[in-house]
Amino acid sequence: MEIEEKHKKALQILNTNDSISKYNLEQLVETCCKSLANQEPSQKCKAKFTSHGNTFALIQLQTSLLYILTQFVRHSETPEDLLSYLTTDCSIEQEKAKLLENYYGLWYDRMRLQFINIGTHLPHVTDVRWEVGHLVKSNSLDQPDGPLFKLSLKIEKYDAVLEELKHEFIEFTCTSQELQDLVYKLKDIVRHCQKLASGLSSN
Repeated sequence: MEIEEKHKKALQILNTNDSISKYNLEQLVETCCKSLANQEPSQKCKAKFTSHGNTFALIQLQTSLLYILTQFVRHSETPEDLLSYLTTDCSIEQEKAKLLENYYGLWYDRMRLQFINIGTHLPHVTDVRWEVGHLVKSNSLDQPDGPLFKLSLKIEKYDAVLEELKHEFIEFTCTSQELQDLVYKLKDIVRHCQKLASGLSSN
């Protein structure tokens, strides 16, 4: 996961001599988390800089927080991962980084649930397990075609009725050649996605 440099720079306002108070930062982070969890904030964000009144910098900060939180939730990163990123990559002071970590941990499940609930509720593959089965014999040559692989895809999907996440397994078998074909097709999809992403970022 890569975060653009502009978002790191936007967070630097947090290191500017109490430019935003702890209370205002809490209001701002809570508003971001509630927005990503599709919940109405208890009150309109009242975060204001205690000096200079730099409204544009505040907007940049809020935008970057929304982006960073979204990326960390999408990649299933832990609160500890966020803390490490803030203190190591962004050089945010420990107290403010811990505040962000705490809110992220508090709202993580609700934000993640909302992300899964977006769109068509398609299953999301979270893990792949495999094992080697028995050898497959060719009918014509009576030669082994290689092992038969047993694969199990662990999927996570949102149950709209129960309003909770459910885990299921999709299990199938394939030969070595079929597995290679599957891997090739997946790699081809990745290449196309990367090409599309590259084209969007250059525009």
